[in-house]
Amino acid sequence: MPNNSILKSEHLYKMYGQKNLNFVQAVEDVSLELKAGELVLISGPNGSGKTTLLSLLGCMGKPTEGTIKILDCEVTCLSQTALTDFRLKNIGFIFQTFRLLNFLTVLENVKLILNLAGKTGVAAHQRAKFLLEELNIAHRANFFPPALSGGEKQRVAIARALANDPALLLADEPTGSLDYQTGQSVIQLLSNVAKTHQKAVAVVTHDPRIEHYADRILTMEDGHLTPKTNCS
Repeated sequence: MPNNSILKSEHLYKMYGQKNLNFVQAVEDVSLELKAGELVLISGPNGSGKTTLLSLLGCMGKPTEGTIKILDCEVTCLSQTALTDFRLKNIGFIFQTFRLLNFLTVLENVKLILNLAGKTGVAAHQRAKFLLEELNIAHRANFFPPALSGGEKQRVAIARALANDPALLLADEPTGSLDYQTGQSVIQLLSNVAKTHQKAVAVVTHDPRIEHYADRILTMEDGHLTPKTNCS
């Protein structure tokens, strides 16, 4: 794609139910482009469609109408098996509640994503260690998640999201479970990841205190997405 475009969606709609019977239009006519090296915030009130949009962009569900291209592949046309494989290799997810497996060590949590993509042995071990070192959490490699602070858990979650070197990172309220200072450090880390590794990073948030880290801010309301401001 030209201009370092990682993702481009056109005229996305997501509807639930049937018209005149529990009908909800969660996403309405959303067109969006995400480029390498930028951090984009998607803000808006609860129930505005933010998380639904993120799930569509992350290939966790299919739109009712519209198209999504990621790395020049029109993912809305892929079979479920092909979509699962594409998602694993090209999209990294970061969640508010971390979603780490408590029965695996920090290192094993990161290696698991590599294993699912067919990477095993020494190569997977070295890749996981490298990411933990890069994110300044390697000293916790052999700890289990319950022993970590919230900020440490989110650093592990970011390392896991980066495991397969995806072009696209999607974060759903990544600072929502963190105190102010820790939240600031996490969003700064995501901004650095976007620019250093040339990833497209989209963050759903309702926290205005992290807006100054964004390259662009978009607002979601009643299923519609509009630019809020440009940050530079």
